[in-house]
Amino acid sequence: MKKIFKINLVLVLIAGSLFGGYVPGEALARVRLGGSSRVERVEKSVERSVVKRVVQKAPAYKLHKDIMSTVFWFGEEASFDEENYNGGISNVPSAWEYPYADSSNPYYVAVPYNDLGRDDVSDIPWYDERMVVANPYYSFVKNRWVAVRLDRNVCYGQVEDVGPFVEDDFDYVFGRAKKPKNLVNFGAGLDLSPKMAECLGHDGMERVDWAFVDYEDVPWGAWRLRVETENPNWEK
Repeated sequence: MKKIFKINLVLVLIAGSLFGGYVPGEALARVRLGGSSRVERVEKSVERSVVKRVVQKAPAYKLHKDIMSTVFWFGEEASFDEENYNGGISNVPSAWEYPYADSSNPYYVAVPYNDLGRDDVSDIPWYDERMVVANPYYSFVKNRWVAVRLDRNVCYGQVEDVGPFVEDDFDYVFGRAKKPKNLVNFGAGLDLSPKMAECLGHDGMERVDWAFVDYEDVPWGAWRLRVETENPNWEK
C-alpha cells in the first residue's frame, strides 16, 4: 500500500503543467504499478482523478482557451481562391521581415498583435525599456515562445509573424478579451506553421488552447533544435 501511495504521489506531482493540471492519459498509462487487478483499478482511478481534478499553479501568462487556429507558412503567396483563401495576404514578407521572411525554427506561429510603434507596448508583461534604448525597433513579441494544446498534444513554437488578419488586438493577446476581434475563419486567433500543425495533429482549422511561456519553461523537443533569435532593427 505504501508503494502504491508513493507512486500515486509521483503521478500527482507529474500532473502539474502549463495548462492547469492537464495530464496526457497516454503518459499515465505507461506508468505500470503492478500486475494485480486491484492495482490496475487503482491506476485507472488515479488517472481519472488526476486528469479531472488536480489543481496546479496557473499559467504565468494569460491562457487562451478554445481559440480557432489556422495554418500559414512563410513563402505562401496571396490567394483569393475559395478553397485556399488566405485573405489575399502574402506571407513572402512578414510583419517584421521584408522583402522575404524566414525562420530558423520551423515551429512558429503568428498572433494578432504587432508591438512596433504602438503606445501599449509598455503593457506587455515582459516589457523592458532597456531593450528599446538599445534598439528603438526592438520587438517584444517576435521570437517569443508559446505553448499550444490540441486534445492531448502540446507543442511549442516561436512567434514569427502577425495575424491572422489583425495586427492590433492587444486586448485579446494580453488583455481581458477572451476571444479575438477577427471574425474571418470563424474568428481565428492563432496561425500555425505546417510543422506546428503536424506536431499537434492539426487538420488546418482546429480549436486550440495556447499561452506564452518563458524560454526556461520550454521542455526539450524538436522545437528547440533550431531557435530563431533575429530581431527587427529597422523602422516598420
